[in-house]
Amino acid sequence: MTLIDAFILLRGASLGVLLVIILIAVKYRNTYAAKLLIALAVGGCGYILAPVVRDNAQLLDVSVMITDTTPLIFLLFCQAIFNDHKKPAKLSLAMGVSYYITGYLAHPFGYRTTIDLPLDIIDSLNFFSHLLILVSLLYAFGSIIRQSRNDLVASRRQLRLIITTFVGGYISLIIIMEMVIPGFSLWVEAMHSAGILLVMLGLTMGLLAIGTDNLTIISKPAEISAVKKTETALEKQELAALLYAMETDCSYRNMELTISSLAAQISVPEHHLRSLINRHLDYRNFNDFLNQYRIAETAQRLTNEKFAKLPIMTIAMDAGYRSMTTFNKAFKSITGKTPRDYRFNNSE
Repeated sequence: MTLIDAFILLRGASLGVLLVIILIAVKYRNTYAAKLLIALAVGGCGYILAPVVRDNAQLLDVSVMITDTTPLIFLLFCQAIFNDHKKPAKLSLAMGVSYYITGYLAHPFGYRTTIDLPLDIIDSLNFFSHLLILVSLLYAFGSIIRQSRNDLVASRRQLRLIITTFVGGYISLIIIMEMVIPGFSLWVEAMHSAGILLVMLGLTMGLLAIGTDNLTIISKPAEISAVKKTETALEKQELAALLYAMETDCSYRNMELTISSLAAQISVPEHHLRSLINRHLDYRNFNDFLNQYRIAETAQRLTNEKFAKLPIMTIAMDAGYRSMTTFNKAFKSITGKTPRDYRFNNSE
């Protein structure tokens, strides 16, 4: 087998893995996360095919244009599956559009030939477009790592580790190489193709491990009172301690409360507490669990005449919020209104 044969075989195998990912996601194609996964896989197909069809200008143009959507789609997918986003974030869209425009102008092939730019400007745009990809990746990985402690789904926490280390590390390495090396030799391309295949396999195994439930994001958390049937006497005891701490002691008012400190407070192992909140109360994120209590209290105070003259900021801080931005976002997410509008509409 020649080096070219190995190169084509590895690229073909990677395409096969991406097709498997698409087939998995198609079943849930009506959900936001699944649509992004399909788009991400299609973008990956474009990246894999680009060097194979480089002698055909039209096919190369299509492959590169599809590939250029991948950084943005990857960022949005990470936010959807790990942070339970239900629509694109404005900052993420801005980063993606900036990259796409610079990548389009810097591309040296077919669809770029209609734009006559000096070579040094093209090189600068190419460098800047790769830099934007790195920033986008760091932003995505930072978000994944930052929220990992509050993730209540064990398999999803494992996938965070896979993506930030295995997938993220490899993609970052390739981007840096493309920034400093003008072109890869056939040996490097073959090794890169093997790396792509390993990344695709790792990502597929990770997605299968977390299960398809993570492609169907719940639009609204379960009510706190909607407790599922417990399995053991120990779970009943631990769940009772948890609900007492939240509903009687109002532990959620503590701004410094974390899942670790709450576990220590009620003398329950942290991994047990994560499982209780996730499996029995249907929450996937610890912050969502806290917000349900905090917003319930603030909503009640905003409509109570006793607190009519109390500033909204004070009410928010009393309930455990340290930031008005975080409070406003959580309040609107749960009630559909801003705190100010909620108070005004319910005071008439």
